[in-house]
Amino acid sequence: MALFILVNAIALTLLWVVYHYLLYPAFFSPLSKIPNAHPTSSFLPLWIWRKRRIGYETRSVFDAHQRHGPIVRLGPKEVSVTSLDGLRHIYAAGFERDPWYDQFMNYRTRSLFTLLPSKQHSARRRMLSNVWSKSHIYACSDVPVFSSVLLSERLLPMLDVAAQTSSPIDVLVLNKSAAADFMSAYILGLTNSSNFISGDASDRARYFSNWRLKIKDYGHVEATKELEAYYLSMCQAADDFLQMGPAKPAASVPATYPVAYAKLSAEVSKNPSTSLPTASRLETLASEVMDNWVAGQEGIGSTLTYMMYELSKRPDLQAVLRAECLTLCPPLTFPLRSQLAGSPNSASPEKPALTGNNDGSTRLPPLPSPSTIDALPLLHAIVYETLRLYPANRAPQPRRVPAGGATIEGIANIPAGTKVSTNSFCMHRNEEVWPEAETWRPERWMISGEKGQKALDEMKRWFWTFGSGGSMCIGSNYAVMVLKLVAAAVYTRFTTSTVDAENMHQKDFFISEPVAEQLILRFHHASTSETEQAH
Repeated sequence: MALFILVNAIALTLLWVVYHYLLYPAFFSPLSKIPNAHPTSSFLPLWIWRKRRIGYETRSVFDAHQRHGPIVRLGPKEVSVTSLDGLRHIYAAGFERDPWYDQFMNYRTRSLFTLLPSKQHSARRRMLSNVWSKSHIYACSDVPVFSSVLLSERLLPMLDVAAQTSSPIDVLVLNKSAAADFMSAYILGLTNSSNFISGDASDRARYFSNWRLKIKDYGHVEATKELEAYYLSMCQAADDFLQMGPAKPAASVPATYPVAYAKLSAEVSKNPSTSLPTASRLETLASEVMDNWVAGQEGIGSTLTYMMYELSKRPDLQAVLRAECLTLCPPLTFPLRSQLAGSPNSASPEKPALTGNNDGSTRLPPLPSPSTIDALPLLHAIVYETLRLYPANRAPQPRRVPAGGATIEGIANIPAGTKVSTNSFCMHRNEEVWPEAETWRPERWMISGEKGQKALDEMKRWFWTFGSGGSMCIGSNYAVMVLKLVAAAVYTRFTTSTVDAENMHQKDFFISEPVAEQLILRFHHASTSETEQAH
């Protein structure tokens, strides 16, 4: 009798296992109505796990969508969607972030990027969004000051020497350096920011080596330790600046205000609950700074690199772009013409006047207004086409279906807890929206007429490099401003040609830099006759 009971118990257990893990997910679950990306996807997650491990997830998911349509099942409890309906339901309806984001936590505390509950994420975003708005950035008096320094004293002189000596440059490193300097100057102030463009080469190499190690393995202890210590020290310097002013006057380096850090610090002080028990106030601030900084560093740096890659294959387009940039007033020629600059630290309602930083004697070259640069149609098209074809983060952005389930793409009762995601790689390769989607075609953003406007409106709806809804990249306006400013400054004065552009296809990871981890270009001085005629 005991043996009979044991055999029946084992049989019933096996039947339950077969039903629960094989029959139900494959034939009876609401997800069974969704096409499988792989024959085993309904009952095993091994296929998608392997694709992630070998760095081929996004392309594999895209191929599955090509075969099966806008919604596919990647695993027993995982779904990918590439449609406007999917965007609306997943990212505009408050689906919470997946625990996948935990790997990006810094200092044992959650930043805006890693906050999982949608209400907490929205509250944190409201705290910080104003300082990253387009209107705030364009009106900020510090932006043209540090931008002028970064261009006229660091980036353009380096390129001028390279052009004179015909020395090739790895522009991936250079562009990431420029992006880091621009991000840190806005966040922490110029005197508290990095100088990777023209600073110590060994420090720059160490910094980016640590980031490459961390990106490959977010659990890399030594790299993480060094990077967190670095950002903590930078935040401490910005803290000291806010309390006591700059450490010492430096006529050659204007002391601009730590715009984003000051806002963040004030909000954290007003909302002490923002800091988790496991982290100090400074660590909470450094966590946000680290996320914003590296997002801009990798995003802007990668995009500039791919923009230069495409332009270097098209000398005729470079000439047209230069002609457009030469219409700016004042022009972004090099050497940039100097004029007596007023103090960047004048008092305003949002920040106190800083004394002893810039007495008005510092001569800074003037720059065109951000709105003027933003209005250049070809430059705009080149930037957005690069963002479309080469999004710096092309990985899926996973969310969890909330309690009560959801209906997506006509599939009802998708169970709570199901992992759902979209990615920009797939969104940007819809041939109905982007004809010749695998081709870099800036002209697609410049079509005119009623038909052209409809096509442009549709492209804007499908454009997803910065995400959408409450999870949209908070620094997107600043990123686009820097992209346009740097591209205009470089291609006003220089042309570029390829030296080594092998393996430029993107890595299929969260940070999608070139597989080669480099792009070697040669810079040449452009003709100055047009500039002389214009001014």
